[in-house]
Amino acid sequence: PICMIMVAIYTGLRLGDICRLVFRDLDLATHFIRASVKKTRDFQPKPVPPPLAFYFQRMRFPENPDQPLFPRAYRLVMAGQRSIVSQSFVDMLVKVGLRAPKAKVRGVRREGAEKYMPLSFHCLRHNYTTMLKRANIPEAIARRIAGHLSIAISDVYTHLGEDVMRAAVANLPEIEGVSTYY
Repeated sequence: PICMIMVAIYTGLRLGDICRLVFRDLDLATHFIRASVKKTRDFQPKPVPPPLAFYFQRMRFPENPDQPLFPRAYRLVMAGQRSIVSQSFVDMLVKVGLRAPKAKVRGVRREGAEKYMPLSFHCLRHNYTTMLKRANIPEAIARRIAGHLSIAISDVYTHLGEDVMRAAVANLPEIEGVSTYY
């Protein structure tokens, strides 16, 4: 569902971690999601930006805070069927024309893969890291928010386009006399 996509875009959480979120994990007073991240087996508080906070504030919170945010996805993941949730996202991408039917993700050569790999839910995590970097958030803070342990991992998740590179060199100083040789 679109709400799971919003959580991914604005927190960078992995699909399984989003599926396991319960209402207790949302702290609207401090604007944090307090997520238990399975891959790293640690607790990662994620700041909630205003668009996602706005969405959460309109949700009806149940009396039992241990109720899952996304009940169907929660049931599937807890039953060991995360692939069904992932496939639902892929089916949605195919339906709206953002992914070719039966496009392979596994076995794709890594060289230049960011241009050619089919979209997946995990791409939203890459997008989140890239948005942090494009917002000029200092590297150490961006890494901490994204949950990356090293600059090398963070760099793999960062995809800065040609527009960013063009803007970066646009303000280089002119070297006296060089432009006359062109």
